[in-house]
Amino acid sequence: MSQQTDGTIGIKQGALEMSNVDLTDEMAELISTQRLFQSQGRAISYADDMMGLVNTIKG
Repeated sequence: MSQQTDGTIGIKQGALEMSNVDLTDEMAELISTQRLFQSQGRAISYADDMMGLVNTIKG
């Protein structure tokens, strides 16, 4: 929408709002972020298991 010189509001054909979002890009980013988060969680879990194994062998 755009404000006219006489104070009324009109609709501008072919104009895009700045709030428009490409949902496919956002979903791809969300999936990538989720997979990264999961892989980091697995790495931490694996490192924790290895430290437990080292402590068992050491003790």
